[in-house]
Amino acid sequence: MIINEVDVDQTSTDTAEFIELYDGGAGNTSLNGLVVVLYNGANDPSYAAFDLDGLSTNANGYFTIGNSGVAGVDITFANGNLQNGADAVAIYQASGTDFPNGTAVTTTNLQDAIVYDTGQADDAGLLVLLNGGQPQVNEAADGDSTTVSMQRCPDGSGGARNTASYALHAPTADGQNTCPAPSPTPTPTPSPTPSPTPTPSPSPTPSPSPTPSPSPTPSPTPSPTPNTGWVINEIHADPSATAGDANGDGAISSGDDEFVELVNNTGASVDISGFKLSDGLSVRHTFPASTIIPNGCGVVVFGGGTPTGVFGNVTVQIASTGTLSLNNTGDTVTLADAAAVTLATYTYGSEGGNDQSLTRSPDITGADPLVQHLTAAGAAGRFSPGTKVDGSSFSGCSAPSPTPTPTPTPTPSPSPTPTATPTPTPSPSPSPTPTGTPAPLGEDIVVINEFVVNPTTGKEYVELLVVAPGGADMRGYVLSDVNGRAASTSGTEGDITLPSNAYLSQVPQGTFVVIVVSTPSANSNTQTEDVSVSDANRKLVLVVGTTTNLTTAGTFDIATAENIQLYGPGGRASGRVIDQVIASTNANYVFNTDGTTVDATWGDNNGATNTDNINGTASMAGNSSAAFCPVADTLAEFQNNDTGSRFTVTASSYGTPAAKNGCVVSDNSINSTGFARWLPEPRSGAPVMALVRFLLNGILWKDATSVAMRQEILFDSPLMTDSELSNVRRRHDWKPRIRGRPFT
Repeated sequence: MIINEVDVDQTSTDTAEFIELYDGGAGNTSLNGLVVVLYNGANDPSYAAFDLDGLSTNANGYFTIGNSGVAGVDITFANGNLQNGADAVAIYQASGTDFPNGTAVTTTNLQDAIVYDTGQADDAGLLVLLNGGQPQVNEAADGDSTTVSMQRCPDGSGGARNTASYALHAPTADGQNTCPAPSPTPTPTPSPTPSPTPTPSPSPTPSPSPTPSPSPTPSPTPSPTPNTGWVINEIHADPSATAGDANGDGAISSGDDEFVELVNNTGASVDISGFKLSDGLSVRHTFPASTIIPNGCGVVVFGGGTPTGVFGNVTVQIASTGTLSLNNTGDTVTLADAAAVTLATYTYGSEGGNDQSLTRSPDITGADPLVQHLTAAGAAGRFSPGTKVDGSSFSGCSAPSPTPTPTPTPTPSPSPTPTATPTPTPSPSPSPTPTGTPAPLGEDIVVINEFVVNPTTGKEYVELLVVAPGGADMRGYVLSDVNGRAASTSGTEGDITLPSNAYLSQVPQGTFVVIVVSTPSANSNTQTEDVSVSDANRKLVLVVGTTTNLTTAGTFDIATAENIQLYGPGGRASGRVIDQVIASTNANYVFNTDGTTVDATWGDNNGATNTDNINGTASMAGNSSAAFCPVADTLAEFQNNDTGSRFTVTASSYGTPAAKNGCVVSDNSINSTGFARWLPEPRSGAPVMALVRFLLNGILWKDATSVAMRQEILFDSPLMTDSELSNVRRRHDWKPRIRGRPFT
């Protein structure tokens, strides 16, 4: 969180003073734990403090403190209260009670500051709030301080405790700054550098030439980032040997899983073709042609491997030299443009060698030094390549990347000729299950599908069902039974945060995600952990106390009168409510962070009565299950679990964890992961047949009872003769159809 704009002086009585904070464009960011402090240049004591607990930025990322007449103001103070200089505004990670009036200047827990004047001399006692060499900002530098404000250009640029990016323009309280033009895009124009190439096109040759190298030995001294709008947001030099698969390719590698995450905060999209990423010894990566990074989005460079996952829809590349070679004990990471002009640099020390990444906290705007990932506020794991620390996307990456069309266009028949039986030879290559692009955060992209209360055997669980077409990125989701956003996790109330591992980055539609909790403590768990989305069994089973990176706060213990919420990344503090259910006499409706807007509906949305709850106004019995029962096999029905009448409570039942609810006849509308399987007898002398997955696009196989529609079929074309295929059809009464019409 940084200070983005300040206006201290107007004509006559000051009635439009304000201080604007900015979260980098993320929007709706919690301000809990922050305080804004004003310092008086006369002897430099504090003269006001504004505690920000319980507040958040608006949807565009702004928060404004000012006079009552200022547009969009969130906290007001009296006209003329903001002094004209030389004075300072600072933001700390602290409480308002830590700064009674008269508090001396301090840099402890300082997040950002601006020291300013309206023509007065520099105040050395306040300038300690800034990074070395940063200027005191003069609002009267253009001759009239009453018509302009001091604002970062572009928004959020320059870095925390840096003031060089401030400019004087017409005030824009609670909105985008009126910078005359975006920050100059570093287009790769030819420059008189010793480069042998006549154009700035990147050379694909991974030359490890040390030409633009910094000093040959990494220096552990802090190095402030240049004020270019480019941010080195995360560095991962030391992947854990047991939980270090940062690139999501299924293999842990001390080299391949290293990465550097860069964020474009310049105010405009930038073509970084030919830019170079270096460590303290040499260039490690040259960005290839047509690498364009949108403003507010980023790029992640891994050391190697086969990066697998969504990574927040940022651009993902692997080092062009085959390695990043980041030293665990200290190194310097530098981004330079095609003309070798340094755009961002950061030096770390031994803190980089602790089985986790180093990250800004908060993302983008956090001050140096970077912190170890597990200590960052809201962190969902040891690293977060391509996303913020809590697993959510950067603001400029919210739109999905170009979507891989979920329906490739092979002809409806797997055979090149319309023969009556599929010919085995021209079998298309096996292709992975089409998954599409995960749905953006919103209500009912994942629903609470089933839960069990105090079973006599086995542990309690909550079963989630992914219903969104294209699936869902569930990294960092939080399951909670705590009675509200601000309540505590004491007693039998708890939060469970899902891992940030790659297997949750794109959970297919139709997948049952079962969260097995630790209660009742006397019972043993009866369910087997399953963290694979590629085994086609439609389920993930995550077990508290067993599943890596599945974390808890408090004790999640399902009661006979319960409220259960599913939050997006950020959890109860700032996350979107994806779904909620309420049972029997409970009335703890959960709203958006503003306390009034409904994120995920339930019944009448006000708790006035309990008649719309699961089991009405009667408590559920122990050893009973509650299952969501759509009335029809349509997507809309599977997304509408928003009242108790859609749930069936069954006494003396453990439910059907990781499988279709007993009350559901058919779920083909959301089942994109089902398979029809057969294994005909192998021909005499042939080896046991291997099953090969093959997508028959547009073909639906329908069984004799008209229950199961399938998009995929497993069969072994090289070893299955036409007669064997016919025999299977006849024996199992499977009838192939195209869009409802039989075919032979």
